[in-house]
Amino acid sequence: MFFEFQHAVYENFGITYNPVNFVNIATTVGLDPDGFSQCLSDRTHRADVENARRAATRQGISST
Repeated sequence: MFFEFQHAVYENFGITYNPVNFVNIATTVGLDPDGFSQCLSDRTHRADVENARRAATRQGISST
């Protein structure tokens, strides 16, 4: 469901990005809202996101 979520986030460009709005978006694409919310609060994938951000920065990428 990664790509569905990613697409929905881009479709909602300009909203305030916070946990409540991310959970709402996740729910609209069919993700489990409780599981998604828990993942956000536990920061389960924070290291993965940071590693991807650092790799992009090293390659000169500064925006999407």
